[in-house]
Amino acid sequence: MIARYWTGQVKPEEANNYTKYLQEELFPKMALLEGFQGASIMRRELSHAVDFLIISNWSSMEAIQKFAGEHLTVAVVSDKAQQMMVS
Repeated sequence: MIARYWTGQVKPEEANNYTKYLQEELFPKMALLEGFQGASIMRRELSHAVDFLIISNWSSMEAIQKFAGEHLTVAVVSDKAQQMMVS
């Protein structure tokens, strides 16, 4: 198994919406990809934002590439998610 992680800071008022987006939209799409083995959400409240750590598990680098594309180390963040982000 290979773990891939991503961090980002979300506007405090959008934190619950971001969690809902991950659980109801992004993770189900990822589950359709061969080699996806699940994901975890961790969050921490800060004074100006909510810090998220997302860890996804994959069977191989090839499976990750199907999700992330050619640039495996670059985060995949939809426009919808970017609207909720601080950074």
